Amino acid sequence: MPPHHGYADKWFWEELPVSARKAASILGYDENSWDAAEPVAYHGKPFQDLTDDEKRAATYLGRNPLEFKLKNVQWNTITEEMKKYASALGWTEETWNRNFPIRDLDVDKLYWKELSQEQKEAASYFGYNQNLWDETNEKELFDGASVAATPVSKPDKPSSTKPSSKPSTSSDPSSKPSSGEEKKDDEDKDGDKKKINRPKFSQTPAYGAGGGDNFDDGNNMHIDEITIAADANMVHGIATKYRGKECKNGSIGRDNTKTFKLGPGEFITSAKVSLNSKGVVTSLTLFTNKGAKLGPCGDDKGAQKMVKAPEGTVLCGFHGTAKRHINSIGFKWGPNSKA
Repeated sequence: MPPHHGYADKWFWEELPVSARKAASILGYDENSWDAAEPVAYHGKPFQDLTDDEKRAATYLGRNPLEFKLKNVQWNTITEEMKKYASALGWTEETWNRNFPIRDLDVDKLYWKELSQEQKEAASYFGYNQNLWDETNEKELFDGASVAATPVSKPDKPSSTKPSSKPSTSSDPSSKPSSGEEKKDDEDKDGDKKKINRPKFSQTPAYGAGGGDNFDDGNNMHIDEITIAADANMVHGIATKYRGKECKNGSIGRDNTKTFKLGPGEFITSAKVSLNSKGVVTSLTLFTNKGAKLGPCGDDKGAQKMVKAPEGTVLCGFHGTAKRHINSIGFKWGPNSKA
């Protein structure tokens, strides 16, 4: 079942801000399908069949089609039109094929008003408008389409971990200047305003020699339980129980397994991977925010890679490659959810 909510994934329908409900409705959700995390027609649509509204709605909900429709789509298979727009934003064939997120491109450091016309057209093509690009606390989700600003039982949003020097721009109509001169003065004071960001998801590279089949658990809510199968030679498999689904990667048997249950308010915030001289994943150790050490599972020798969640985020999924054992493993970070 595909993940579908992004930054709003910890909210039930009745808790969503009105603007988020509108975005979800455009993608085909209603209260029942949203709360049950059921796939809707949007999930089966290729990028080229998406409407502009669907692209922006998905982006608003933290599921930009760039990452969730075009990931692992190779440069030599995309249209010339898409290549043109991707190039305008700074992708090359190499960075596109390596799934560089837009936040890793220089263009992400710019405000909408600093973009060239070509870059604005490219950003629009991939699901952005000015409010979505600048990450303001917008009251207009789509160009020319106002949405209500008052949320329904709106919980506090977790803060973003993305460092940014961009100031915020207010979208409150009452704060808009009545003249061009006042507007300029207001823009000059942008640096004093507090930017409101949605949480950013990120992931590490996959560590290991590779091979086998790709896997990606997606961005999930709270991790309830992890089972790791390993022996002295390698890590064979990982089974993870997320809030609402379970993912199994590699081989999980009855022997040589360790199961770790996370308590309320407990999250995995760092991990250690051990590799032998051939790049085989020989051990995995996880660490929680409460000081617990889960592992080591396997032979904790050889080259080691220690990874830590960016500030304000926790482990929300695994990705990598696997067949009969874990050939490579990477870690996905996201905002912590209600435990």
